[in-house]
Amino acid sequence: MAVVLWGGCQSAKQKDSLETLFLDKEQHLTGVALEIASDDILAPMQMASLDRYLIVSNNPAQKGIRVYDWVSGEVLNDLVDQGRGPREMLNISSIDVAEEELFVYSSNAQRILRIPLSEIEKPIPEMTVVEFVRAGFRLYPAFNGHYLGIGQPGNERPFCLFDERGETVLAFGTYPEDGVTTDVQVKRLAYQGRGVVSPDGKNFVFASGYGTIFKFVRFSNDREIVREKDYVIALPEYFPDTDPSIERYSAVMLDNNIRGALNIIAGRDVCYILYEGRAMINSGDASADVYVFDWDGNPVKKLRLDREVSRIVYNSMENCLIALAKDENYNPIFVKYSL
Repeated sequence: MAVVLWGGCQSAKQKDSLETLFLDKEQHLTGVALEIASDDILAPMQMASLDRYLIVSNNPAQKGIRVYDWVSGEVLNDLVDQGRGPREMLNISSIDVAEEELFVYSSNAQRILRIPLSEIEKPIPEMTVVEFVRAGFRLYPAFNGHYLGIGQPGNERPFCLFDERGETVLAFGTYPEDGVTTDVQVKRLAYQGRGVVSPDGKNFVFASGYGTIFKFVRFSNDREIVREKDYVIALPEYFPDTDPSIERYSAVMLDNNIRGALNIIAGRDVCYILYEGRAMINSGDASADVYVFDWDGNPVKKLRLDREVSRIVYNSMENCLIALAKDENYNPIFVKYSL
């Protein structure tokens, strides 16, 4: 296994505030609620979209994935049983669409299901199962059949590149020196977040869930990376609560800790980061602010939505964002924002 440090050519650390980075770059968007019956979605968390498909995770239900035709509002299928069987999942961690396949990952099950889009409307779809050993919180499809993971247990580096068999081939990144702890098991909890891979699979962007840290990475091949930009605006505020004798590792977030990225998604030439920016004591796990960067880490614009949303996904067919929000009765609704 190779290890690559963040330091390297084309590196740049930025300490600008988000307000400075996006000064005079704000654009307001008004959404239109979609005619999708979502009353039986119990806890929508992850979303993906391609063409007319809107794919939503539904963790408490027996079937963990729902497929909509978001244009007509029709439910096309429910798939992926919840359980411990070889084709089942427990608590879906991330879903992605890449190269005409749906990728469904569960950190509890430590496996990814690869389902061809041609199969997702079938009652029993064909799928490929890839098992991982300690892959981490989230996993994303990358170039040449590889995967990128965040927070692999026991690894002193925050990010890993896995091959098509699920084997670790590259670990990279370093956790910041924050003066709180040097215990990597605690830091992997404090510095967890969301990631996204560009459509060509060669760029990886990470946004921290706590504090404000954005990392932009460019791959040159499957063994070497070039880090392009690293924004460290605010570190997570936490304290460790651990007992190694019983293998308990915990990072307790303080009330004034900033709730950071809720969601990050890939567009055509940019990535979109849904960012909350409120203290944990006031967090609602929702935001109206979406920060747009190009894949080199350059700020493009800030989108201000007309309501707070908890998740977003990009649809290339109509060049729009589809957001998950709540109506006046706190039921989940899907809202379209044309770009």
